[in-house]
Amino acid sequence: MTCAACATRAEKKLDAFGPEVIAAVNFATGTAAVTAPADTLIAAVQNAGYTAEVVVRAMSGPAGPPQAGPDDGQARYLRRRLMLALIFFVPHPTRRGPRSGPGVPWLVGTPIRKGPAVSEPDESLRVSDAERDAALRTLGDHAAVGRLTLDELEDRSGRALTAKTRGELATLTSDLPAEGTSSPPPSRKQPVRWMVAIMGGSHRRGRFRAVGRINAVAIMGGDEIDLREAEIEGGELTLALFAFMGGANIYVPDSVDLEVGGFSFMGGHEEIGRERAPRPGAPAIRIRVYNVMGGASIYRLPPQARGVSLKEARRLAKSAERGELPAPD
Repeated sequence: MTCAACATRAEKKLDAFGPEVIAAVNFATGTAAVTAPADTLIAAVQNAGYTAEVVVRAMSGPAGPPQAGPDDGQARYLRRRLMLALIFFVPHPTRRGPRSGPGVPWLVGTPIRKGPAVSEPDESLRVSDAERDAALRTLGDHAAVGRLTLDELEDRSGRALTAKTRGELATLTSDLPAEGTSSPPPSRKQPVRWMVAIMGGSHRRGRFRAVGRINAVAIMGGDEIDLREAEIEGGELTLALFAFMGGANIYVPDSVDLEVGGFSFMGGHEEIGRERAPRPGAPAIRIRVYNVMGGASIYRLPPQARGVSLKEARRLAKSAERGELPAPD
């Protein structure tokens, strides 16, 4: 207790146990004298996290209890005059025994040990930049073994960069195995190595494995490659496009580390979409374009293009390039 008002509040709390409870709180000593039936006090002590036992000491003189039978007068006396010393501080292992001098029955409480204290949930704690970086590395590791597609990786990584609490970070990896646990065998799905279109077209969309390098050849035809759902293993991919009187459309999220180069003769290539700095730890995609009377269009897709059709994705990329879409966080 830190003030007299504390003593008053404590006394009211004790009196609230019932009409049979009479309490007197001493602010100077930090104790309270409580007169109440024994079963009431024992239940209150046990609810507070203590065990309780009645300690009876002999009394002499006229102030002693009535000398009735143990099942009659003594029991009634215990119920009337049972006293409890309450410590108004955080419970600790220190045990207080009965006071000295002529006594009355005392209820002695000892703390109940229930094992180590459980820490409060930390989902609401604010996160640091180091924790965000660790989450990005974890997501990148899972994407490198094919558990996340490129679009899923970019979506979760963007949310990790803007996360404010540990709970928000935890939701990003809740459906992924923890580090150190046994992993299933590698996927048996064959990675895509070649795409060839001769006087026709080839399309690659949806979920597929992309390991190291993909070669796409278009001769009087065209290739359409959507990398949003690709499983890019190792965090790097080189896409080599060879076109003769043909072309290709490539779709990538605008948050990846994109590098475009190559050579064109009577042709060329264009990048459509908003150009912005790649996020930290983003996969590296290198596109090499070699055209002879052909061309390639590379669409940098904004976050709003996740899960939409290619036609809508192209429209959103053009809108982002014109500044008609809100800038990402």
